[in-house]
Amino acid sequence: VNKTLTLGNPYSLLAKKDLYNYGVRKFQIKKTPLAKVYFEEAVRFFPKDIDAHYNLASCYYKLKYPDKACFHWKKCVELGDTSVQDQVNKFCNN
Repeated sequence: VNKTLTLGNPYSLLAKKDLYNYGVRKFQIKKTPLAKVYFEEAVRFFPKDIDAHYNLASCYYKLKYPDKACFHWKKCVELGDTSVQDQVNKFCNN
């Protein structure tokens, strides 16, 4: 059985939702390394998606990559989500 994920046009709204939703599901069941892969792809194809950046940062933080987590938390703030500033202040060397 071929279990390859095919999303068609990677820039479609369906692809965005699929990548993000698969990442969320994997994160919820504690498969953080796999969730990270989905969020990385979501960010690659949709670089202004604040939620994907935030969740990718959460994966990186949980996987003990604080510099990468901070990069994506700061990206959230840059994109307009000021509620993430608390994580930046607490965990990142400004």
